[in-house]
Amino acid sequence: MPRRSGDLLEPMKPTGRSAYVLFFAALPPPDIRAQIAVAWRRSDIDARLRSNVLHLSIQGLVGVNDVPDDLVDGLNRAGELTQGNSFDLCFDRVEVFGRGEGNRPVVLSTDRKGRGANDLAICIRRALSRVGFPPVDTRKVEPHVTMAYVPGERNSEKLFQPIHWRVTEFSLVQSVQGEGRHIVLGTWPLVDGVDPQGSLF
Repeated sequence: MPRRSGDLLEPMKPTGRSAYVLFFAALPPPDIRAQIAVAWRRSDIDARLRSNVLHLSIQGLVGVNDVPDDLVDGLNRAGELTQGNSFDLCFDRVEVFGRGEGNRPVVLSTDRKGRGANDLAICIRRALSRVGFPPVDTRKVEPHVTMAYVPGERNSEKLFQPIHWRVTEFSLVQSVQGEGRHIVLGTWPLVDGVDPQGSLF
């Protein structure tokens, strides 16, 4: 069974966008969070590190104004059915995603993306199909961790010390929009030796 933490929130009235967003992600453990904080302090970016919502997005799900129990139960079931491999990432630079006006994400990024995050996304999508969840976004995962949002453009910056993260579990996350707050609804371990092409079949 998944580990669960936090309670489901009372429904909120719509404010022009969904009150909550649900997604599967890998959450950095304490040692990786500490390394991210050090990298942030060494940068010259004038913004606050979003330390309470650091995550590696794996699979987006849905935006909703209510989070009913049957939705959470179905997604937890998909998490239980997902059989994915643990994988390694090495974040070696800080960069700003996107162009144009407005605030844009400052992220940890890497050129050495590997297949791990995408293989896990494939396994999750198959599990979602198995439990009857509607089709989800199938775009390729670009591994990154958003640290803050800032206006304007800036050059990519190499980290003084790369951050090596072995991802050994993934979580179902409920993001409370406009509050910068995440609620973890379930967490499952990743193992080794799983064929992502054969997961669930």
